[in-house]
Amino acid sequence: LPCARGNVPRNTDQRAKHAPVVRRLEWGSTDLDNFGLKYDYVMGSDIIYKEETFPDLYKTIMHLCGAETVLYLAGRIRFSVDEIFLDTLKQDFYLSCVYEDEVREVYIYRGEKLRNS
Repeated sequence: LPCARGNVPRNTDQRAKHAPVVRRLEWGSTDLDNFGLKYDYVMGSDIIYKEETFPDLYKTIMHLCGAETVLYLAGRIRFSVDEIFLDTLKQDFYLSCVYEDEVREVYIYRGEKLRNS
């Protein structure tokens, strides 16, 4: 988080409507109660990797994202279950790959909630 706390202000200075906040969140814990209901942007990096955490991760993403939230997920897609998680997200989000580095196997996905979600 220290790196993100340094980079976010540098990348959003003079461009953000609201001051961005970088916070740690452990999905599946009561931490979720300490977060507001909806955000402009929700970003996650390297968070899709343990299948047993997928239900809690999904619940967390659904809690944080409103109709106007833009979701960004970045990282490597290591296993077929990672693809299954992305497919599950597509039930409630319009999800598209906006960056792909096939050599490093790094992907960035952008998502917006479907209107009926």
